[in-house]
Amino acid sequence: MVEPDMIIDDMQADADGVIAVDTGDLPDGTNERDHVVVGDHDAEPAVARILLIGPERTALRVIPGAAADQAALLAR
Repeated sequence: MVEPDMIIDDMQADADGVIAVDTGDLPDGTNERDHVVVGDHDAEPAVARILLIGPERTALRVIPGAAADQAALLAR
């Protein structure tokens, strides 16, 4: 199993599937349009794309499917 880079609450997604997280929780060196592995206490790790990094909050969108199936995105 792929280990998550950060824990998120996927139940906090808005109608467009965007989740806001604390910018300080991002892995070091993360930039907009990067992909990170995210996890939830009740779900298998998944890949999320970083949409916007703000000073305090970051917007990301989880890509459907398991992180193990998204290796190509993580290699970019």
